Amino acid sequence: MNWKNKWTWPPPRWTCVWSVIKKITKKDYSVQCSEECGGWIHKKCSVIDNEQWKLIEKGKEKFSCKKCIASLKSEVKGDEILVSEDKKAIQEILKLVEKLTIKIKVLEDENAILKNRMTCIENGTVKECYNETRNEVVREHKKTFAETVKNQAKSEVLIVKQISIKNGTDSKKIVSELKEKVDPVNLNVGIKSIKNISNGGVAVHCESGKDVEILKSEVENKLGDQYQVLIPAGRRPQFKIVGIMDKLTEQELIKCLIAQNQIILDQEDGQDAIKVIKIVKGKIGQTAIIESSSTISQSVLLKERLKIKWSICPVYEYVSILRCYRCNGYYHKAADCKNEAACGLCGDNAHETNKCKTNEVRCVNCVAMNKKLSLHLDVGHSAFDPKCCVYKKKVEVMKNRINYDIKSDNDK
Repeated sequence: MNWKNKWTWPPPRWTCVWSVIKKITKKDYSVQCSEECGGWIHKKCSVIDNEQWKLIEKGKEKFSCKKCIASLKSEVKGDEILVSEDKKAIQEILKLVEKLTIKIKVLEDENAILKNRMTCIENGTVKECYNETRNEVVREHKKTFAETVKNQAKSEVLIVKQISIKNGTDSKKIVSELKEKVDPVNLNVGIKSIKNISNGGVAVHCESGKDVEILKSEVENKLGDQYQVLIPAGRRPQFKIVGIMDKLTEQELIKCLIAQNQIILDQEDGQDAIKVIKIVKGKIGQTAIIESSSTISQSVLLKERLKIKWSICPVYEYVSILRCYRCNGYYHKAADCKNEAACGLCGDNAHETNKCKTNEVRCVNCVAMNKKLSLHLDVGHSAFDPKCCVYKKKVEVMKNRINYDIKSDNDK
């Protein structure tokens, strides 16, 4: 593009923005940046080939200098970061809305109950209305909790144990008699596995809870006189209270929970409706692990914070998983460990966790799972990381063993 043919001399800038020393003369072919800077550049400085130059001359393409391109890239990158942050913010808002929706529903129900109580007081039928209201609250809590754990399957395990152990116990004998006298084909029952358990019993894992019920009935008919046949009830839900500043006994803590937080006890729960598993010293104050009925547990978790004496304490769901701190595996203690010791931080077998000096982290459990099942799990974390895939799977398994005791109106 020659100045003589295209523009009036002199140009807005006398020097090439890419080679500041070289001035642009009337004989030079130059091009103007189409972006914000509007600077002029020699054709030879712009590294434009002949085909691009022809398109620019004809006005079919625009030219942008290096500085403006870099600025545009920076703006685009900044926009991408903002979009990513916006997505995260939207996800957090949606989670908050979901929680608030549940809380609003609970508050609306409680408001309706209070109005009903006022009516009862005015009509002089307090006792009758109280019993009706109390049962309604319990039903509503169970309904809400049922929605929370609706994907949880019924227990899929049948336990068969010997009634008398005078002559010793033998799991092989139980399995032999089961296979001889009970035919799962005729029952249309799917058997996943049979495992030995303590005290000479066996655990029969079925495809579904319905299969367990059918198998239980058949085993009781065929082997009922010799063996105890039962479906495990499962563990009760647990929750964790942190930041308890007052030193309390177990009974004092239970009293605070009930009196200060409007916890309604069901007659079916009995004296063990709330049980303190342990109270330990935490980073701030004390931490308590509480076991309770499903109704109470759900009611407590919806509150998110509990009043204990003069403290306002956060409360979380607690899932207990037995972990070995020698090999960092699961379902056994260090005293009973038969595996090779491994560091929980770097995964090295040469030292234990408390003697680790490296800054690199490598999960020994994810490494083992990749090797065993030919998976591609991320191993760049410690065995104690709550985001560990193996740990999350173990938590899921333990949650499926919890007895949430959800009953529909048809069960009553």
